[in-house]
Amino acid sequence: MSAPPKSDIHVSIEIAVPPARLFEIFVGDIDRWWRRGPEYRFFPPWEGEIRFERNGTTRLVHRDGEDPARRHVIGEVTCWQPGERLSFTFRLPNFAADQETAVDIRFTPVGEGTRLELVHTGWDSLPPDHPALHGLAGHRLMMMKAQIWARNFESLKARAGDIIAND
Repeated sequence: MSAPPKSDIHVSIEIAVPPARLFEIFVGDIDRWWRRGPEYRFFPPWEGEIRFERNGTTRLVHRDGEDPARRHVIGEVTCWQPGERLSFTFRLPNFAADQETAVDIRFTPVGEGTRLELVHTGWDSLPPDHPALHGLAGHRLMMMKAQIWARNFESLKARAGDIIAND
C-alpha cells in the first residue's frame, strides 16, 4: 500500500521591503494585515485580535476580548530569527489536543526587497474526515489552503507598502 500524497502548502511573494523591516511588520502589525472573515479569523463576527505574545515562550494568539472562551492559541513559535526565519505550530480551534500543523516562513533578500517563502506542513497527519480539510486532500487541499495564505500575503504586501510610504 502506498502512502497518501503529502499535503504541504507552498506560497511565496516578493515584497519591496528589506527582510529585517518586513519581519518587524509581519510580527508587529499582524492584526492589521491578517485578513478578516471566516477563512482567516476564528470567532464570529470574524473580528478579534491576532498577535504574537512573548511571555517566556512566544505564541501566536487570536483573542476576542478578555473572555478565555474566545481566546485561541494558534501556535507556539519554534524559530524566531528576525529578518531571516519564523516558524510556529499551527492549530485550528477544532483540532484535538494531539493535532497540529507547522508553518515555516523564510525572509530571503532579493535586491532591495524580500522573497517571503512559506511552507505549511502537517495537513496529511489529520484524519481524512477532519473538518479542517473540508473533504479535500492532496493537490485540491494544498490549493485551497495556499489561496488563503496567498490572500493574507497580498494583504501583508499592501500593509507593508503603506507603512514604508509613511516612514
